[in-house]
Parts: sequence; C-alpha cells; structure tokens
Amino acid sequence: MSTYGRDAAVAKEIRFSIVMYGGVSLAIYMNGVTQELFHMVRATARDSWDYKPDMKFRFKDESDPEDDTRPVLKSTERFYRKLASLLNDDGVDDVRFIIDVISGTSAGGINGIFLAKALSDDRLSFDLLKTLWINEGAIENLLNDRQTQKGVGLPVDNSPKSLLCSDRMYIKLLTALTGMLSAEAAQQGKPNALVREIDLFATSTDINGRVQPLRLADMLVWERKFRTDFHFIAATSAMTSRRRTIRFLRLWRGVHRRFRLPLSRCVCRS
Repeated sequence: MSTYGRDAAVAKEIRFSIVMYGGVSLAIYMNGVTQELFHMVRATARDSWDYKPDMKFRFKDESDPEDDTRPVLKSTERFYRKLASLLNDDGVDDVRFIIDVISGTSAGGINGIFLAKALSDDRLSFDLLKTLWINEGAIENLLNDRQTQKGVGLPVDNSPKSLLCSDRMYIKLLTALTGMLSAEAAQQGKPNALVREIDLFATSTDINGRVQPLRLADMLVWERKFRTDFHFIAATSAMTSRRRTIRFLRLWRGVHRRFRLPLSRCVCRS
C-alpha cells in the first residue's frame, strides 16, 4: 500500500470558505483555482464519514495494488494528499480538507455553482466548464450578433437590446451543468458526496427591482431593491439536525429550474 494510501480515521479537518470574484476576464483564471480546490478536497476524501478501523481514502494512489477497484487520484491530487500527510500529528493519518461555504458573483458565482455541484457527487467532473470558458470566453463569441444567435439556434434579432448575447451563454452553461456526469462515471454506482454539508451563495441583480417600504422619521416612502441573492444548501441524509437539510440529487437536478424564472429578469452582478 502506498505511503499516502494507508487506512485513516477522519479527525482533523481543515475547513475553507470560498469567495469567487466576478468578471469575464477572470472567469478562466478563477476556474483554474476552482479546479484545484476540487482536487484538494478529493485528495483527502475517505470512504466513510464515521470512524471505522479499516477506513481508507476514497481514491487510490497510482502505486496502490492493481486489483484495488477504487478510482485513481488525478491531476494534482496526489500532491494535496502529500501535503495533508505533512500536516498530520505524529503517528496519526487523519487530516482532511473540507469546503463548507462557497460564494460568488458573476462568473465567480458560475464557477462556484459548478464546484458545489461537483462536491455533492464524487462521480462528477466540471472539465466541460473549463473548456467552455476557454472556447467561449472570447468577446467575439459573446457579441449579440447574427452569427452568435444562429450558432445556438436562437431566433435572429435585428434590433438586439444588449451588446452581449446572454441567452447563448445560458444555453452553453446549462449544457455543461447537465453534462457533468459522464456515461462512464454513471456506471460507478450511486452518488457519494465529498462533503457532508455545503452552503452556496450566488448574487445577481434584479433588472426590474422589488418595491419595498422604507420608513423615515415623518413618513413612509417606497424604493426599489435590485439586489438578489440565491442560497442553496446541500447535505447528506445523515445531517438531520438542520431543518433545511435536502438531498443532493433533488437539489442539483432542479438547480437550473430554480434559477430560470428569477434569471429571466436578473443579471449577474460584478
């Protein structure tokens, strides 16, 4: 068995709360950071949340026996596992990297959504998002012109109301979101979360705004609020102590439906 693949009980957790910056120019850079955070969590994931004498890492190292059927670590994950090993107390192998909270705005919010979904199911990958940002992030692909509209089957608008074609990007992002589970990964069995519980916050701007009362010292006035926040919570069924607990698949199968109606009048805030 490899040095970093020995049995271990989860006792020492290093937790992270993530804030993703917005901005089209930062989308690809932030996606790279998001990918590394995902690899960091995978590197120290265990096969059980509760202590068991025979507990193992969920993903095996390449030096583990070939007859070991666990999925193999990929990309930079073996380095994060080595880092976790260096952070162990003497004689104990129990360090685990955990992400509790993800928040983001604009492109950062989109990266955060994909990261949160990937953490909810260890079979998922969001490499499609990386490819999307690289291939579709150029300004010439974002312009709201005839070529852009025809490319995704949208009706051609001779009098576009915006410089950029958000409908095209929505279609591309939704395709990437629903394609995170490959046919090969789907055969690996049931989903198993990489986190016990995670909170996701994504901000946007309500174009029309919501009229709300504001009481002054001598009168009541009405003003429009344009800020909109989306809060998603995912937790394993074992986390029954929180009233808001919901199962992963139920949450993420409906994520685009929950966004669709509000986003018909919302834009991401940068």
